[in-house]
Amino acid sequence: MKVDYIIKNKVSEQDFERAVYNWLAEGDYTPDDIIENIITQNNLVLLPLHFYMNDYQGTCSASLGYSRTEYYQVWNDTYKRSETRSRMVTNWVPHSQPVQGTVTTVVYAGDKNLEGIALFVENMGWRADELNQIGQNEANYAPVLSLFKVNGSDSWNNKGAKKAYNSAVQQTLPLLPSNLVQNFNLNIRFSEKKFFSLVAPFWLFIYEYQEQQYYVVVDGNDPSRVDGIKPEDKKRKNSVIALRWYGWIGGIVASLFGVYYFSGQTFAELEINWKNIGIFAAGFILTWILIESKVTSIKKKSIKARKEVLKKKFNQ
Repeated sequence: MKVDYIIKNKVSEQDFERAVYNWLAEGDYTPDDIIENIITQNNLVLLPLHFYMNDYQGTCSASLGYSRTEYYQVWNDTYKRSETRSRMVTNWVPHSQPVQGTVTTVVYAGDKNLEGIALFVENMGWRADELNQIGQNEANYAPVLSLFKVNGSDSWNNKGAKKAYNSAVQQTLPLLPSNLVQNFNLNIRFSEKKFFSLVAPFWLFIYEYQEQQYYVVVDGNDPSRVDGIKPEDKKRKNSVIALRWYGWIGGIVASLFGVYYFSGQTFAELEINWKNIGIFAAGFILTWILIESKVTSIKKKSIKARKEVLKKKFNQ
């Protein structure tokens, strides 16, 4: 086995920390005081990775749904007449088509004690074609070679093939002539186009908040690639849930009262007609606007508070 690329770190510790704190300042339910109340530990780690670029070819099959409006007659006992009603009906049709494409896959190949972090690294947006622009070929560099615990073949069989298949599925689904899909099956064969083994630098930001440990990973070649785990402000999240729950209950009751008030009928006389449907729909839409505007206000207020703390931190 050889190492095709050793990617050098291009992100300073200051830029790394700025990327992390910017990431922590985002999020709907991230605690407002997180930037000021965390204990941190920074490490630059080298992670061994296998990159695969594979062409695939085969067929896919599925049942595709096509919706149509069906009209039918019902008898109205109140007005003693027949009325036309409508409903949406979905017809399911068998479908198959040839597929082909190219997918890139990255698989962590190092020590198991970093596998949790590796899950983030594997999905941070690396593309195999980027390797044409970065790094130097330093084959068989022994200290780096020792980081690899799995060779390219085993790595592909254990994880890579499944990840590549899932990527092919995601590429294929939008190509189907309907977005209503059942019993989807993709039968493809992969052919290797490119394969690289490399060592890439990643900044690991370990932090403790309220006696719980979390971490953030930043790509040492591009600080815009950030991922990790954040604590949640459960009080704020529960308040949003309660606001939506009680808001919708109140909104539905108010909409029904609006139908009663503007229809000029008693509750016993109320019937389903376009006027009453319109009144209820208007109340429903107004309820949605009021609730979501309040939820957005709560979230924006929290993010703004974190941004202010962040601004003070880096202006010192």
